[in-house]
Amino acid sequence: MRTLSLALVMVFASGWALAGSVDLVVRDKHGRLVRDLTPTDLEIREDGTPVKIEALHLSTAGHPSETGAVHLVSVLFDCNSEDASSIVRETANEISKQLGPNLLISVWQVRDDLRLIQPFTSDEAALRKAFLLASSSKARAGVIPAPVASAANAKSAAGEQIPEMTLKIIAASQELMRERHARPLLAALLAFAREEKSYSGRKTVLYISDAIHISTLTPDQLRAVVGEANRSAVSFYTADISGVTDRARDEASQMMMDTLGMGAPSTSSALYQQASRAESMGLSNSREGFKRKQSTAQGTQMQDLANLTGGATTASSSALRKLVRNMLEDTSNYYEVTYPEHTGKYDGHFLALNVKVDKAQARVQSPSGYFALPPGDTSNIEAFELPLLHALDSGVPPEETIWFDSKAVQIPGTGGKNSTLLLIQVPLSGLMAREDDSNKVFRMHLSLAALVKDSSGKIVQKAGQDIGLQGAIEQLQQARKDVYTFERSLSLAPGDYRAAIAIEDNNAVKISSKTVTLSVPSPSRSLAVSDLIVVRRLEPLPAKADATEVLQYQTMRVVPDLGSRHTPVADPRHPVFFEILPDPAVNERPRAEAELRRGAAAVTRFSIPVPEGKPGEHIPVLAALNNPPPPGDYTLTLLVTQGSSSRKKEVTLTIPEEMGESDVAESVWSGEANPESEKHTSFNVAPKLLPNVQRPSDSEIEAILRGTRARVEDYKRTLPNFICMTVTRRFIDPTGRGHGSQPIPAFICCGT
Repeated sequence: MRTLSLALVMVFASGWALAGSVDLVVRDKHGRLVRDLTPTDLEIREDGTPVKIEALHLSTAGHPSETGAVHLVSVLFDCNSEDASSIVRETANEISKQLGPNLLISVWQVRDDLRLIQPFTSDEAALRKAFLLASSSKARAGVIPAPVASAANAKSAAGEQIPEMTLKIIAASQELMRERHARPLLAALLAFAREEKSYSGRKTVLYISDAIHISTLTPDQLRAVVGEANRSAVSFYTADISGVTDRARDEASQMMMDTLGMGAPSTSSALYQQASRAESMGLSNSREGFKRKQSTAQGTQMQDLANLTGGATTASSSALRKLVRNMLEDTSNYYEVTYPEHTGKYDGHFLALNVKVDKAQARVQSPSGYFALPPGDTSNIEAFELPLLHALDSGVPPEETIWFDSKAVQIPGTGGKNSTLLLIQVPLSGLMAREDDSNKVFRMHLSLAALVKDSSGKIVQKAGQDIGLQGAIEQLQQARKDVYTFERSLSLAPGDYRAAIAIEDNNAVKISSKTVTLSVPSPSRSLAVSDLIVVRRLEPLPAKADATEVLQYQTMRVVPDLGSRHTPVADPRHPVFFEILPDPAVNERPRAEAELRRGAAAVTRFSIPVPEGKPGEHIPVLAALNNPPPPGDYTLTLLVTQGSSSRKKEVTLTIPEEMGESDVAESVWSGEANPESEKHTSFNVAPKLLPNVQRPSDSEIEAILRGTRARVEDYKRTLPNFICMTVTRRFIDPTGRGHGSQPIPAFICCGT
């Protein structure tokens, strides 16, 4: 037996014992609840192994399994359509009919983040007000006021537990978005699945969506949600209202078929995104056939989320009322099944659960399985992390079968606190790609975990992420030249630390690990300078940039280059980024000077202009080599001074042989006075146009169009839900000289 020294104390044993339990809902062929089951009517297999049923208890609305138990329903809206208000009203009306002392409802919305509209309550008036707000234009715009302050019912029913759990759900979703860069919907679903675990009553989430956000979840992400939900006994019920109403769905089909027949493109891309999967050999010519085939990727994901967590689903707005009615009925009428201890391992694999009922045409709603995680409080452990943590704990570092680089960067912080940025960079050339020929995409699956230990060996922080990468097959070779970069901001006290890092290529089933040392200095009360970061590229930040994004330059995100020997040089000019935090007590702008050395010989010295900053704020600086020096290893030394204070930083630059010889200019840095230096960078975000480029001839253009058409037809034959049409747009001659209109062929494509 080996003990892993995690702060939360988990034991890696050869086996573990855990009493199993599962909640079931059983209905007959008419949809009526089955209330007369006995243990002999059930067969449960866990990972294919039959288990002996120890107890079977029917929990009903009048007789909850635990005295005073309160059942929870969280209604989560993900609706963009203005017409969804009718759906919201139907939901409110149906829920109001079955409100009672043992049932509490909360109302939520997910947009750029998870928003609470109404805390858990049984107050009908408060819920109707919350549902009305959920369907308002403010909700569609993502502007939700403070939630209605009426959690009194929840407090009276279950003390402080439910309000505290509600706050934890919000905090968990924000942490997942911030620390793991999870998309808002994924963060919301995982937050519900994890944070409701501590509550012992029946827990249900009703997810109503007319958006396409859930279709962006990868199979591994969906499995993570399902596994967490089943482990916490949280059931998802889903309603796909992408058509809003059956009539609207039919109208959308009619519009699509009319568009295909007339050759006129629709102005709404959402219409194409809602289109059905076409036949593998192309679209059916029949409008009825087209409508019968309407099954989007979103619908598939929503069905899986419900069916695999013991819930139910609908893709028809006319059936929404029945879904809500059955959900509320299931919430208060279900079987609790317990079975004896089962031997297994803490290896994080998915334990499949199979339930059969010896009743003719009976339908069972049960969880599909859960992850093999240790019992107790393991909210800080992800299933994908277990093999990685076990590899780190084994004491034997795996062979370097997966190339990756790592580095710790110190960023000066305001308020006397420093920020340590842990960077891990994995070249995609070292990962196995699985090719999906039917959908013409490739997929890579990468997992990583890092344990940060202090000088005594105590784990002070853990970081990790499970990453699914996907792209078009024709872009695979280009993608292999790129890297995946993991960034995590660590809050560490001054001192020396070690970060043990493990990487797993899930497709190849390989794990590699290494350790990086880091030293956190005491915060400077005067001038402070960050470590130097070689820049791989700049990426545009979203309109709503994450405030926790540490590496930012103006409106761009800085992607570092850790100098992997397995990837080509992204920019031969080796841009360098750093931040200066001036001493507010010194009324003088900081000055920056640099020296480039090869070995002991100085190649050049130069100054770097420092822009004027606001008091108490960082000054970001980005500069680049105008001309790269000859191949070799160089050391760049930066000296920043302000008043009597000075700070020195160094970084290594490697100019590879394949770049070829290049003359070193008198000054190789972008510090000369020119328009670009006023921006304090000569890093070109947009590439320069090639000189002397001639327009292709008409025959060359026609050849390009023929090739494009052939490629489109190839996609249509092999990609079921790919729609493409050729449209001729005519532009009126603006000169009025009688030349007439010019037919311009254009390709309108949509699909997965």
